[in-house]
Amino acid sequence: MSILNAKEMIEKFGFNETKEIILDLIGKIKKVDKPRRELNAWLLVNLGTDIFNAWTVFDEDKTNGLLTCEIVEQFIDPKVFISFVYIEPDTDCGQELLDKCEQWTESIGVKKLMFYTKRNYRGFERKYKFKLLRTVMVKELK
Repeated sequence: MSILNAKEMIEKFGFNETKEIILDLIGKIKKVDKPRRELNAWLLVNLGTDIFNAWTVFDEDKTNGLLTCEIVEQFIDPKVFISFVYIEPDTDCGQELLDKCEQWTESIGVKKLMFYTKRNYRGFERKYKFKLLRTVMVKELK
């Protein structure tokens, strides 16, 4: 098993192939409500920049996992926001991906990681040492 970050993937596969690998893995996430073209535009803007990173798990020629993150609230109270995580069934690489994200976060001088989940937060508290900060309220407008 090897884990490559976004810049390492761009060096190895080129920008467009790296973008496609990431898009394919995001596409495997069941509840992503963004069309591929919007995700493609998001990656065109962010992939390869200093405020974005992604790690992909490779096992021989197969991709087994992905974690993407980006710096948010950069000038107010900077945090690294974990935007997408996908791990193939029967693959246990979540902690390794989180470790890579934490190392990058510390290396850029940011002290906080955050993410949203629709799942029960207690598992993330127990397994990965996250803390519930607040409840997010959403209202969809027509």
